[in-house]
Amino acid sequence: MSGVSRRRLLGTGALTAAATAAATAVNASSASASPASATAAAPPGGAAASADVVVVGAGLSGLCAARDLVAAGRSVIVLEARERPGGRVYGMPLGDGTTSEGGAEFIGPTQDRIAALAADLGVGTFATYNTGKNVYYRNGKRSLYATDGLLGAVPPDWGVFDLQLALLSLGNMAKSVPVGEPWKAPKAEEWDSQTFYTWSRSNSFSNGARFLMDAFVSSTLSVRSRDVSLLYVLNYIASAGNESSPGKVDRLINTRDGAQELRFVGGSQEIPVRLAAKLGDRVRYNAPVRSVGVRDGAGAG
Repeated sequence: MSGVSRRRLLGTGALTAAATAAATAVNASSASASPASATAAAPPGGAAASADVVVVGAGLSGLCAARDLVAAGRSVIVLEARERPGGRVYGMPLGDGTTSEGGAEFIGPTQDRIAALAADLGVGTFATYNTGKNVYYRNGKRSLYATDGLLGAVPPDWGVFDLQLALLSLGNMAKSVPVGEPWKAPKAEEWDSQTFYTWSRSNSFSNGARFLMDAFVSSTLSVRSRDVSLLYVLNYIASAGNESSPGKVDRLINTRDGAQELRFVGGSQEIPVRLAAKLGDRVRYNAPVRSVGVRDGAGAG
């Protein structure tokens, strides 16, 4: 693909939303400085604040960007529309005082950056419950299988042999996909021109294998295999690795030695909450950004 691709445009837009920077001062309406005291946005005509950089959104990306900018000596303001940090990393308090995650629940091998961030902030982990038998129900039949068997999270279906061949092929293709830049893959256009459903039907023979591949996509991406491109799935698989260990499907679906191996003590939202606390009143809650203006020679405002 040449020129500005659809994915590059979307990727650039996401980065812009995460951190809108200006070389000179940026004006922003002030709002509440902590989740506990935030009840409403600053009233019209409220005091203006200025900074070298304004970060839009107090999710993990925005908070990490702000942290790095502060470390580099820049003045920063983070504007968050909600009354809390974290974005999709959200904890839901339960009646017994524990927390269940509404998003970003697990951590596993090769997720080195979030592991390092959690350790730096003093957020511990504990093993995900993985004891007993799993239940596999298909075509009106119920069967049990071990959580720590040879096939990991893959259930005992006659299509498993067919499935393993397809997963091996997916893993090999994923190795050629640059993480975060899937459009640079040698066969990006070909892979992006077909859905995962189309590919799975062309590369398997049994109904069991096809059923399980559909289940893989729906459980990891929360979409149907008809609704996502093969390239997207390959990029997702590639992202389940690091510099020394390529991404693979097994790591995405397994609990033991997989992406669901551990959880965070207090819930995953502890990470953005503690990161925001370190930034202090630089983070402004209930402060939705509705427009970004550009002034000639004077940055954004």
